[in-house]
Amino acid sequence: MNPTKTSQAAFTLLELLVVLAILGAMLSLVAPNISVDSDEESLKREAQTLRFALQKVADNAWLSGSTSVISINGDEWRQWLPIENASGGVASSTSPSSSDSETKQDDVKVTWVQEEPFYESNANVQYDIDVELKALKKALSSLSFTKGAQFVFLANGEYLPFSISLQKSEYSLTIEGDGINAIKVY
Repeated sequence: MNPTKTSQAAFTLLELLVVLAILGAMLSLVAPNISVDSDEESLKREAQTLRFALQKVADNAWLSGSTSVISINGDEWRQWLPIENASGGVASSTSPSSSDSETKQDDVKVTWVQEEPFYESNANVQYDIDVELKALKKALSSLSFTKGAQFVFLANGEYLPFSISLQKSEYSLTIEGDGINAIKVY
């Protein structure tokens, strides 16, 4: 009888080293994309989120044909919408969270209704809002809006120009609205 050789299947050390080298190369390509969110990236994301929220308010004011006023209370950014009724009739609505002032102008009673917050400030970001106060006061007065507000978006698509500086750590970005065109981040 001839003794038969039994063969065992196994990897050589060289084959294992080649596979580990390939896996290491693949990991080095993926690792930079799996990084912790930096302050700069989170500030960019926050600025874009606020820009989109403000642009949506501006677009909705234009599309609905209704002026909107924006007020900031603490970290909540709220939109106020007017409800007008002829002959001084009492306005009613099912969706508002509260109402502000009711003023009578030429037999039209304007009630400003506060909507739910459309944006909440990030506690880690410092916001510095710059708007021309004289123009803002004049606009709020002509709209019979008696509460404090920071922004006015008109029904014709225009709005009061503004600039919002956002700062986190050593990084800063600016959101600007020129009053006519799209709101941009710089």
